[in-house]
Amino acid sequence: MSLRPYGLALFFLPWAAAGQPKTGLYFVPNNGQAAADVRYTVQSPHLKVYFKQTEILFTVGEATLGFRLLGADPSAVIESRRPLAGRANFLLGTQERWHRDIPVFEEVLYRGIYPGIDMSYGSAQHRLKSEFIVAAGADPGLIRFIYTGVGRPQLDPSGALLLKTPQGTLREEAPEAYQQTGAGRRRVESRFEILADGSIVFS
Repeated sequence: MSLRPYGLALFFLPWAAAGQPKTGLYFVPNNGQAAADVRYTVQSPHLKVYFKQTEILFTVGEATLGFRLLGADPSAVIESRRPLAGRANFLLGTQERWHRDIPVFEEVLYRGIYPGIDMSYGSAQHRLKSEFIVAAGADPGLIRFIYTGVGRPQLDPSGALLLKTPQGTLREEAPEAYQQTGAGRRRVESRFEILADGSIVFS
């Protein structure tokens, strides 16, 4: 796949928990309300997400699965983007354990997670949306990830990724990729590919 002279944006819509209400998702910095290795959190009545340096944990009901980037830069900078007007408050336990007036954001960005590649998380249609932004000349083949806490992933005929958990099968939609050129957006053919070790790449 040639990426010159333009970069590539490659994104997919991860699964949404069944019955998840259609409310906006927002990202909250960890100010002590989560484990020390968590950088940001997303919470809804049916879904909790914990963003770590090179891994993201999803909890749906009693099931927890991890999204782990392989070969990623563990020192990549994680930053919040597009602040929202609201604030988050965590008033659990005794008052000295409360965490109040925490700013919230629309997006988090992992800058330089691979050479020339950023990864962002936002929301689309009330679901989490992840996107890899590949600079011109960078290699999208570096992106490789694995899911933990699930059976071996499978692909359905549409190209979506199926992840089996004790709570049922979760579905991750097939990826879409495009280049933004001087003549406008140009679609790039892309799909998930499952390797022998169960890790996943984009072809």
